Amino acid sequence: MGEPMGRNWGMRAIWLRGLLAALVLGWAMAAAAEEKYVGIEGHWEIYVRSGSYGTCSVVAWPVSRRVIVEDIDPRVGELDEVNLYVTYRGTTPRDRTDAEYYVGFLIDDYLDPGAKVEVEIGGGSGSGKFSLFLAEPYAKAAFRSFPDAQGLVDALRTGSRAVVTSRLRGGMVASYMFELDGFAAAEKIARSHCR
Repeated sequence: MGEPMGRNWGMRAIWLRGLLAALVLGWAMAAAAEEKYVGIEGHWEIYVRSGSYGTCSVVAWPVSRRVIVEDIDPRVGELDEVNLYVTYRGTTPRDRTDAEYYVGFLIDDYLDPGAKVEVEIGGGSGSGKFSLFLAEPYAKAAFRSFPDAQGLVDALRTGSRAVVTSRLRGGMVASYMFELDGFAAAEKIARSHCR
C-alpha cells in the first residue's frame, strides 16, 4: 500500500459519496463520522469511516475516457471528476447479518434521468454486464445495492477492467475505463475494517 493518488477532486468526491450514502440509503450515522485514508492497492484507495454504523470504501478513478456522442463542453466529466467505488456498512452488536455493501458511480455532472448507467466487466476470469440505478434526486450518482450488487462485486474481484457507460444531461455519452488491478486486495482490507 502507498500514498493517495493525489487527485485534487478526490477527497471532495469521497465526502460527497459518504453524504449520498447516508441520504440515499438511510445510513445517517455514517455522514457525521470522520473518514480516514487507510492505504492503496493497485488502482484502488481504501477509506474507513468510523461511527455507530462504520463504512469502509474502496475507490478508483478512470484511466481513460471514450466519448461516444458529444454536443456539450468536452471538459465535462474529466477523469478526475469521476469515480467508481464499493462501500461496506459494518454490523452492530444488535445486527447479526453480514455487512451490507453497494457499488456506485459518481460524476461531477448531472446524469440524464432517462439514461441507464451500464458497467461491463472484462478480462481475467470475470465478465458480465450490470446496470446501476440513478440516485434521484441527486442525479450525479448511480448505485447497485446489496444484495443485487453481489454479482457485480464478484466480477470486479476477478476481472481486469471495468467500463462504465453513461449519458449526461445535455447529450454527452461517454465510457470510462477503470483498472481492476488491486481491487480484490483492497476490498479484503476494507471488509476487515467493517466486521
